[in-house]
Amino acid sequence: MRANNGVVAAFVAAGSLALLVWAQAASGQTTPASKGTVERAAHTPYTATYRVTHTRTMANGSANTQESTEVIGVDSQGRRVTETTPVTQTPNQKQMTRFVAYDPMARTNSVWTVPGREVTVTALPAPGARPNCATGPKVAIPPTKPPATPPEKPTVEDLGMQTIDAIQAHGRRTTRTIPAGEAGNATPQVSTSEVWTAADPGLRGLVAREINDNPRSGRMTMELQNLVRGEPNPSLFQPPAGYAVVNKPAPGSECPGVESTPSQFAPIPPPPPPQ
Repeated sequence: MRANNGVVAAFVAAGSLALLVWAQAASGQTTPASKGTVERAAHTPYTATYRVTHTRTMANGSANTQESTEVIGVDSQGRRVTETTPVTQTPNQKQMTRFVAYDPMARTNSVWTVPGREVTVTALPAPGARPNCATGPKVAIPPTKPPATPPEKPTVEDLGMQTIDAIQAHGRRTTRTIPAGEAGNATPQVSTSEVWTAADPGLRGLVAREINDNPRSGRMTMELQNLVRGEPNPSLFQPPAGYAVVNKPAPGSECPGVESTPSQFAPIPPPPPPQ
């Protein structure tokens, strides 16, 4: 059961990153490079392979470590695909790979697994688009309770330059503190995020190393193992032939407080078969 939980944890983390991509693409915003971010300034094609390790301290004091291999492909059109394969922990554990493909031209985000049977295609709204909330049955939305203590501003530390897998990278460390009692914590909780991004303008947005330390979720490290410049294999961006297509509207595309609001986005046709 622990091995299966490791696979689920790895895929849940990948799903959270996909939501970050959706949110940034829908708003037209970009951020400094981090795992799963959308980089629009330069579309230098490459395929990057990473080793990802996630360690959590369990209630009994033991450490639970899960590892995965992550391959990120970016093509000259700005399409981005992330392929995540957890490392099997037992001989009988089934191997499963999860794909998340973002297409800025079609404004879609597609998710599928291998083995699997279907691909979920989510439509992204145009930058700045807002749903029409003028009509529809309203439901009460409880007011948001403000935090008892204003959140502390994160501190950012410049870590300078470092060579990682033959790539010159610039590092920054961001530290955030949750005051005691703010989230059910008896003492202040300090989390850090350290991100090293390529300094080469042609690789702008490429993460060479990322380290996240969080008292609740544990420690996650992501280290670049290999970088191949050039167009990724086109097959990476398409699910296997025969997969059923499930279309979904973008997260947040429906009006808050409106029941059963129909999606304003037309269904997306199935992706073309691999060449």
